[in-house]
Amino acid sequence: MKFLRHIICFLLISLATNLFYSQTLPESLNNYLQSLTNEEKVKELGDFGWSQRENDRDLAKMAIDSALALSYKYDFKKEIAKLSNYAGALFLHYYFNHRDAIPILNIALEYGFITNDSTQIAYAYNNLGDAYYLNDNGLMALEYGELSLDIFQKLNDERGVAYSLVNIGLAYRIQQGELSTAIEFFNQAFTLAEESGDNGRMANCIHEIAITMHKMDSI
Repeated sequence: MKFLRHIICFLLISLATNLFYSQTLPESLNNYLQSLTNEEKVKELGDFGWSQRENDRDLAKMAIDSALALSYKYDFKKEIAKLSNYAGALFLHYYFNHRDAIPILNIALEYGFITNDSTQIAYAYNNLGDAYYLNDNGLMALEYGELSLDIFQKLNDERGVAYSLVNIGLAYRIQQGELSTAIEFFNQAFTLAEESGDNGRMANCIHEIAITMHKMDSI
C-alpha cells in the first residue's frame, strides 16, 4: 500500500507541474542512455537533472522524474531516497512550492530509514526544515533543523552541518525574541564555510546576518 501511495503521490505532483511545460531530454543524453544498465540510467539521469537545476528547472525536473520512475519500477530504494530529496529541493528552491515539496521529502525520509542511509535522512530533515520555515512554522523548522544537525555532526559532514546551522538560524529568526540566537547560528555556519573556503556559503551567511540585524534595528 505504501508503494502504491508513493507512486500516486509522485505521479500527481509530476503531472500537475508537467501541464505547464512541454520539453524533452537532449537527444545526445537519450542516445547515451541506451547503452546503460537500468542502475546506470538512474544515476546518469539523476546527476544530469541535479546539474541542470540552476540553468533549466524544467529540464532538471524531467530528468529527475525519469530517474524516479525507473527507480520505482525496479525498486531501487536507495535511489528513491536520494532522488526524492532532489525533487523536493527542486520544488522548494526553484519552483518555490513548499506545499508540494513536503510529501516528496517525507518519501525521501521514509526511504532513507528503509535503506538506513543516514546522509539522505539528514538531507530530508534539512529540506523539510526549509519547507516549514517557508511556511512560517518556526517550531517545526527548528525541530527538523536540529535533527539534521545531529546526524550531519555524527557523519562529520561539514557542509551538511553548515546547511543545518543556517536553517536553525532561520527558524529562530521567525520566532519573536530569538534574533540574537539566530545570528549566533549564522556565525557558526560562517566560520565553517570560511574554514572550508566555501565562498558561496559565506556570502549566504553574511546575507542572513544582515537581514537579521536589520530586523533587530526595526524593533
